[in-house]
Amino acid sequence: MPKRIMLVDDESELTDLLAEFFRAHQWEVGIAVNGKQAIENLQQFSADVIVADIKMPVMDGLELLDMLILSESETPVIFLSGFRNGPQMQQAWEQGAFDFMDKPVDMKMLLASAERAYKFGRDYVQIARRRLPESYLFSCRSRIKGS
Repeated sequence: MPKRIMLVDDESELTDLLAEFFRAHQWEVGIAVNGKQAIENLQQFSADVIVADIKMPVMDGLELLDMLILSESETPVIFLSGFRNGPQMQQAWEQGAFDFMDKPVDMKMLLASAERAYKFGRDYVQIARRRLPESYLFSCRSRIKGS
């Protein structure tokens, strides 16, 4: 069965480049322009790994991760961002992001991270989710309902 990756970014040039790269490495690729579209697409395209930008319109990467947590998805998420040391990075780690990479992204490093996520990501996500306090899940539900 082929490996499947969902690329989520509002920069179409980047997603097109990444899609071509991953396809050349025998991955099936799904693309979404924001977190909301990713959630919709994931109903039809069951991804093994998600690569998402943090900052996007409509639904950003952290809100996407919230939705995945609430739906009890075990799909690992690798975040891309041009803002390495921001509060979003800390929040992403606390929520159980598998990896966090700077833009512009090193394609070989991203492929290596995606391969690790494919092999070990579901176990990592299960462990990370057990660490989340109930108060986080409550606030996550509140943020989703409020948007």
